[in-house]
Amino acid sequence: GPSIPRTLLRHFQNGALAVAISPTLLGELIDVATRPSLRRLIQLETLGQLIDNLREDARLVRPIRIPRVVDADPDDDRLFACALAAGASWILSGDAAVCAVTRYESIRIARPADFLSWLSSH
Repeated sequence: GPSIPRTLLRHFQNGALAVAISPTLLGELIDVATRPSLRRLIQLETLGQLIDNLREDARLVRPIRIPRVVDADPDDDRLFACALAAGASWILSGDAAVCAVTRYESIRIARPADFLSWLSSH
């Protein structure tokens, strides 16, 4: 079947998922996308498509307050700041420190694969 990023992208493209991102996170994604280590994991066309879609269709939020959530890596707190500012229901991340939180206020945190399993059962 299609890869997890591709499946998420398809849900986003057909309007099943609304995505919010902050300028900082988008910049980080573009930066990471150009790293050679990631090129092996995700097809560049999928990543390029995702970045284009995010630029065009994601809700761009500019968080004012950055909560302290992930002690191990304060940079990860920007994900929570973005989710709070957007009123998001979920944070999707493959980061172990972020996923260790599991829930923050009313936001659920999940790995993309687990979120897709949840989605298909609802």
